[in-house]
Amino acid sequence: MALYGRTNEIKILGQLYNSNRPELLALYGRRRVGKTFLIKQYFSDKEDAIFFNVTGAKDGTFHEQIRHFTKQIGRVFYGGTALQAGRTSGPATHQAVGKRTGTFATRGNIALVADS
Repeated sequence: MALYGRTNEIKILGQLYNSNRPELLALYGRRRVGKTFLIKQYFSDKEDAIFFNVTGAKDGTFHEQIRHFTKQIGRVFYGGTALQAGRTSGPATHQAVGKRTGTFATRGNIALVADS
């Protein structure tokens, strides 16, 4: 599906994606204006990118959010392996992402997207 009226946004995403250094983009705005669609469409044809997308559960507890986040990490970065979420907080989960993304760095760019 084509993206219409998003020329500036696509240009910015292209500059960030093709950069030779780590980049961070915070994309925010009103609900239902196409933020997630824009990101998914932009990265859909990027074969050398790893697209990680996780959406929080409405009214979910902290532990439920961490469990879901950890499950998605296992799906994307560990070939579907079921990882165990920590009992206390998210640092172990974030360390797992850090370790694994380092091994993917030789494959190309890594796109980490947190969608809420």
